[in-house]
Amino acid sequence: MLSSTTTLAWLIAFAAIFAAAGVMYSRRSNDSLEDFIIARNSQSSTATVLTLLASSLGAWILFSPAQAATWGGLAAVIGYAVGSMSPRIAMIPLGQRMRTLIPEGHTLTEFVLTRYGKPMYALTLVIMMFYMFIALTAEITAIAKLVTLIAPIPLWVTSLIVLGATLIYTSYGGLKASIFTDKVQMLVIVPLLVVLVAFGWQAIGGLRPAVNALELSAPQLLNLSDPIGIKAGLTFFVAILLTGLFHQGNWQRVYSAKDIPSMRRGFLLGGYW
Repeated sequence: MLSSTTTLAWLIAFAAIFAAAGVMYSRRSNDSLEDFIIARNSQSSTATVLTLLASSLGAWILFSPAQAATWGGLAAVIGYAVGSMSPRIAMIPLGQRMRTLIPEGHTLTEFVLTRYGKPMYALTLVIMMFYMFIALTAEITAIAKLVTLIAPIPLWVTSLIVLGATLIYTSYGGLKASIFTDKVQMLVIVPLLVVLVAFGWQAIGGLRPAVNALELSAPQLLNLSDPIGIKAGLTFFVAILLTGLFHQGNWQRVYSAKDIPSMRRGFLLGGYW
């Protein structure tokens, strides 16, 4: 483990770099309130893919699939993966419909209000606010606990640094700044993931030793027809699909894409990857 002082210094440095990058990017242009909120029709399909991936790759995703695999096996992991992809795929026809019917809209709640009235609008708004609170709490808790694996930094300190840095650039530049930092993050994360996979593959000697060990100690984890695994996979699929459809950030990115083809390609590739 690193010392608390060193870890804290690195954490503050990276948070400051992202906050500064977001603010500097936002100062390049004087955007309207519409650009601040929705970044309307400004993002290519590639940018849409990157920002969707960044919003999905919270620290919690490092723990959840691996933990599910230890008791639900392959079926649970497959259900988790398909569930993570499903909101993106489902939002392609829904997003296209929204952009056609309400081209100047901003998010799901406006569509629900227009189509289904105030009671359904109120219900959708409450669900979205509740889900976003839980999602934000889970992500901040996950990153704070992840830092404790490196050094004994109090959870509230990590949370304060991460939230403070994020608040600085998002309050200054809005959604455009958030999407820009998402793209920068993915340029860092993807190469690191490739390196981690390569080192992990080398460390365990390939896939076969792990499979052989599981066949001896827990063969049910490799069985796609295992009832526990199937139940877990279906639960993950339904839970992630339904919660993903109430993610405010996803619906903002429906309108931030340059056009409907860019939105379709971005969400399709974002779900696949």
